[in-house]
Amino acid sequence: MNEIETKTEFYEKVREELRLHNYSYKTIKAYTSCLRSFVKYFHPKHPRNISNDGIKKYLLHLLEKKKWQSSSVNQMFNALRFLYVELYKMPYISYCKCYL
Repeated sequence: MNEIETKTEFYEKVREELRLHNYSYKTIKAYTSCLRSFVKYFHPKHPRNISNDGIKKYLLHLLEKKKWQSSSVNQMFNALRFLYVELYKMPYISYCKCYL
């Protein structure tokens, strides 16, 4: 995060956008938790500066090293898709998530 956008502001912005998209309280809580893990892993890089390749490696890290269940990795995938596509208006990783 940079000086202008603190972590608190980042997560509040994410929660606000999720509410505007009519996501449930449980989904907002789950996605925020996923994004906290993601931000912590890549600290001090801002999420906007993480490449598609970095995202793919992170998802594989969760599957292979952390031994996350595919359903949990799928939830992380969707939280990241929301962040990049809906919030940042950026193209998201271009591969099929069907193997998750």
